[in-house]
Amino acid sequence: MSAWEMTKAALRKVCKDNNGYAHAPELNDVLHLHCKGIAEIENLEDYVGLKALYLESNSIESLRGLLHLANLRSLYIAKNYLCALHGATSLTSLTTLDVSDNKIRSFEGLRGHAAITTLIASGNAVADVSGIEPLDGCASLVTIDLSKNKLSGAECADFFLEKFADRAKLLKLQGNPVVSEVPSYRKKMVSGLRALRRVLVVTPVPIRPRPRCERRSSRTGSRPPASRVSPPRVPRIQSRRARRDAFQSPPSTPFNAT
Repeated sequence: MSAWEMTKAALRKVCKDNNGYAHAPELNDVLHLHCKGIAEIENLEDYVGLKALYLESNSIESLRGLLHLANLRSLYIAKNYLCALHGATSLTSLTTLDVSDNKIRSFEGLRGHAAITTLIASGNAVADVSGIEPLDGCASLVTIDLSKNKLSGAECADFFLEKFADRAKLLKLQGNPVVSEVPSYRKKMVSGLRALRRVLVVTPVPIRPRPRCERRSSRTGSRPPASRVSPPRVPRIQSRRARRDAFQSPPSTPFNAT
């Protein structure tokens, strides 16, 4: 089966099949091009109004061909052959990027991106801190999924603790060697990432205030504040029975009439 070619006629047909605007490409805000066998992105010059673009499960090796889409907010390009994200900063409105199951080794192409908030990049080939260091310049980034990569070494955990302590709300790193290499990994991440709402190691376990306090105490050596312990309540039926038995029991000293 030959690869699907992104001709203008083929794009118009896709728009028509998805109830879009076949004869006014600039009016389309969503375009579904997944599972087409696309090898190269082309002929999107007229689709300047796109806000969401779906390109999963193709054979794309580069972002060339879509870097002019200034209004694009969500790009789903998982399961392709991307090795880098060169030019991604040109997508100035991009807030959500899904590049899962590619061959990316570094996020250099995202350095300094001001708008991106969610990065889904599981199943790639990022191996060390040099590959994730460019994310420090993404000021709005709060949701990070780097599961099933090759991140190794305590310096990777230290990077997130230092750079994302006050902004990361979700961090997903299961499937990376760093999870088993860092002693007390979960405790360390929970206590260090103050803005974190959920840390995923093996299963999605929510972080509640008391466990966070206890983990921070285990790191600093201080004792967590004692919780109020109310006295055990005596069931009402039991207390009634006790009073009844006390009233009906014979006196310990016999009564002697005069």
